[in-house]
Amino acid sequence: MRTIDSDLKSKNFKHIYLLFGEEAYLIRQYKHALLSALVPEGDEMNFTRYREKDFDEAAVIETADTLPFFADYRVILVENSGCFDKKCDALSDYIDHMADTVYLIFAEDKVDKRKSLFKKVQKLGDAEEMKMPEEATLKRWMGKRIRQAGLNITMSAWASFFARTGDSMDNMSNEMDKLISYCEGREAIREEDVDAICVSWVEDKIFDMIEAIADKNPKRVMDLYRDMLLKREAPLRILVLLRSQFARLLTLKEMSRRREKDTEISKRTRIPQFYLGKNLNLAKNFSTEELCGLLTRAGDLEAQIKTGRIREQTGLEMLMVSYST
Repeated sequence: MRTIDSDLKSKNFKHIYLLFGEEAYLIRQYKHALLSALVPEGDEMNFTRYREKDFDEAAVIETADTLPFFADYRVILVENSGCFDKKCDALSDYIDHMADTVYLIFAEDKVDKRKSLFKKVQKLGDAEEMKMPEEATLKRWMGKRIRQAGLNITMSAWASFFARTGDSMDNMSNEMDKLISYCEGREAIREEDVDAICVSWVEDKIFDMIEAIADKNPKRVMDLYRDMLLKREAPLRILVLLRSQFARLLTLKEMSRRREKDTEISKRTRIPQFYLGKNLNLAKNFSTEELCGLLTRAGDLEAQIKTGRIREQTGLEMLMVSYST
């Protein structure tokens, strides 16, 4: 059990907490749990929040040294200050003798565990790294939500859902909300429901990449591409998905121009009806000729890669640059 879980249960809190790590959903949940436990409802006099833009070491220290107003303590929340990724000597020195009339909570995107401030929080308080839980834990978490909605989920549906959304708890939560709404009134969530509703992480990034291509934003295109590589997506698969999405946008554009029914467009393109508007808005950024050209270049590169005339990563990087400039 996390130290913070034990503190929340016993109501015996440390005076300084650091929440950090890759899982933003857990950081938010624990931040809200601490605030709910420590800040009385409606007490605005003894709660102060510092965000990235208005963070200042001296201001935080001054607030912490201010006696609480008709209360036993005050609470300070500091979000994305960057003070665990750069020099914050004043704050590091201060927490050595911080008053027991203040609770200090940090929620940070970036943390350097070598910094003295991090080491002092570990020693004097609690530094909690929020990582993606194991599949079994996530399955219990999602299972509870599914049961509360009066549904079950088949084993194959769970496997497909986890494969598509298991990169973050935020993604899982959002996609499950849509899935439960889609399956309302049924007995169970099935694999075909997941296929119809849940967009995989990489497909979502492909959509973002095409938006960046439309905006002629090469930096954004390359950032998304490198992000997918870090997730161990094969360059050739990225290329195939790009080509597939361009083909769907072209079909969507032409069918919409002919004023065909949404049900027919959805069936032909395999885009759920409630996503048609979003995809059509994206397609409007390209002319029919441009989409045909993008498709042709992607197809030519795929052929070159498969015949060994060019390395897939090199070829795709060159294509990304040419697409967005």
